[in-house]
Amino acid sequence: MSITPARPLRRPLWLRLLLLLLLVALFLGVNALYAPAITWQGILSDEPGRLLYAAGFDGFTDEWQQSAGRDSHLIQEGHLQISVTTSNVIYSAARPIFADFDARVTLTAVGGSEENEGAGLIFRLEEQRNDCDMPLKTLCDLATIDLFGVPLRLLFRPADRAPQGYYVFLISTDGYYSLWRRDPAGFNKVTVWHNSHGLINTGLNVANEVRVVGRGDTFQFYINGQPVTLCVPRPGEQPTGSADNCLGERVTAWQDGAFTTGRLGVVVHTADQPGTVVNFDQFIVLSPSRGGAGPNPQA
Repeated sequence: MSITPARPLRRPLWLRLLLLLLLVALFLGVNALYAPAITWQGILSDEPGRLLYAAGFDGFTDEWQQSAGRDSHLIQEGHLQISVTTSNVIYSAARPIFADFDARVTLTAVGGSEENEGAGLIFRLEEQRNDCDMPLKTLCDLATIDLFGVPLRLLFRPADRAPQGYYVFLISTDGYYSLWRRDPAGFNKVTVWHNSHGLINTGLNVANEVRVVGRGDTFQFYINGQPVTLCVPRPGEQPTGSADNCLGERVTAWQDGAFTTGRLGVVVHTADQPGTVVNFDQFIVLSPSRGGAGPNPQA
């Protein structure tokens, strides 16, 4: 007696097509979530006065932007050091994104001219993305292969993005402070350099604390625990005058709503005085108190 082998059970054609369509739909759905997933990042917030973030730079190597070279920003020997040998604005920012904040850092200039062009805090930093702009993650992966990379980049050109923006509050080692803003028009002064009249500890190898408090579109500035006054220009005018002899508007709280959220970090500015080296330590971010800047922890 012969035994005829059983034929494998074949699904109907319509069922196979349906399963194929379901797999394709699942593939497209997963990849469609790729673009929003890589752009999403939560905003740190908490009750007033609560600690949001702190870095003593004894670690945190994955939390901060670092780069070696002529203009470097590196965590080493218990601090974050920025060294600028060109005319530039070099910063290093922490990973989190903040809305309202009360940020402070201790900085010490250890190299360069005693009449340098400032170091301090960068805030509301909005950076351009370097991620893949293609609509599907699979296409991004294929773009790394030489055979597919060129045609895919021609087919999916990077999306247009607004230029990066941020604010910078700087102090110099010869005793001055100023406020700057980066926007599509470039990196420009909000104020001229103001004399701190002894509030800043001058010279190299001496420490100063810089503090910025931001609530919505309003910002307050402190040096070594003391609030400072700014002379800001009137609408349509250029920065002029000083905090003592203001030809614009003298304010203790500056308002600007260009950037509503962003990262926080530290920065060194050079233009005519390259060669500046600054160490940063004790970077602390609190949730700001309601109705006022709140106490300074070191006061």
